[in-house]
Amino acid sequence: MITVTQGAREELKRILAEHSDNPDLGLRLTPGTQSDYELLLDGERDGDEVFQHEGSKVLFVPKDLSNVLDGVTVDFAETDSGRRLVIR
Repeated sequence: MITVTQGAREELKRILAEHSDNPDLGLRLTPGTQSDYELLLDGERDGDEVFQHEGSKVLFVPKDLSNVLDGVTVDFAETDSGRRLVIR
């Protein structure tokens, strides 16, 4: 099971609100280049692990990725390059 902090849920909702007003869309966590992860605007798919904040679906994690990330915590942190997704 993945844990998404309250702060991460708030940040995901803020990012989502900046990019869409469609309530059926959320942010999808996907493997990116160079072993990083990316967030993409997308709809819910069968098998997704879904995280909500204040009644809105804010994060979709595909089942295969959810299995790989089992036990991690998703958060946001301030870095030298700005606010970034952090997976611990």
